Amino acid sequence: MVWNKIKSGSFQFNEEMIETLFGYNAVDKNNGQRGKESFAQDPSPQYIQIIDKKKAHNLLILLRALNVTMEEVCDALYEGNELPVEFLQTLLKMAPTTDEQLKLRLFTGELSQLSLADQFLKAMVDIPFAFKRMEALLFLSTLKEELNSTIEPFAVLEIQYLNHDHGIKIL
Repeated sequence: MVWNKIKSGSFQFNEEMIETLFGYNAVDKNNGQRGKESFAQDPSPQYIQIIDKKKAHNLLILLRALNVTMEEVCDALYEGNELPVEFLQTLLKMAPTTDEQLKLRLFTGELSQLSLADQFLKAMVDIPFAFKRMEALLFLSTLKEELNSTIEPFAVLEIQYLNHDHGIKIL
């Protein structure tokens, strides 16, 4: 592999993070179950899955990649603290459906029974108007840039208007 030929110190990456984000347990095609080795190494508990598995997986990747905790997001939503724009945009795209939100709100068991993504979204739906708050935070985060991109063309138009004799020019 190319990774073995890279000189030490020339390229550094976190192997544990890559394994966490992209690793999987091999499945034995003959009997459709995990191999004995991976089963012994990974006695993963079964969690209640409420949201779509693909959405849950993508949400976990997002949270790990940006190193954002559930508490930080909840605090930001309650207090109006700034969150990364990319995080807000992606999180809004992965918002639970109405049905998923209802199921999360009605869940009364222990939070530890839910998968990590479900725990995160459960905390979000328990915040009043959480996704509307995210939209507001996103708007505030992008407002200055949007305003500048709008003001610049008006300044150009104003300069062109002032440079002319205020008369009508016929081509």
